[in-house]
Amino acid sequence: MAAIPKLEETRLQAICQVIGDTAEGLTGSQIGQLLARCGIDDPSPGNTKRDRLFDALRAKQERDGCANNILAFVQTALDPVRFIGNAAGSFE
Repeated sequence: MAAIPKLEETRLQAICQVIGDTAEGLTGSQIGQLLARCGIDDPSPGNTKRDRLFDALRAKQERDGCANNILAFVQTALDPVRFIGNAAGSFE
């Protein structure tokens, strides 16, 4: 697969704000599960959800030099199958 250019930090922050939204986004435990499932380190699990996501995704993107794993994470996090028939959006 071809390398996807790194995302600008402002775009990465916006993605993290949507996924970690307090009312509609993932829970803290879901974020931890999803990061682990995608093979992304969680360097600041005590931070707010969006800051935690941003720290983890930014570090992964810098290590990889591309956005491939970031976009794979987003695709996994927003997979509609996770939400069909499951109001809590669990990963089971």
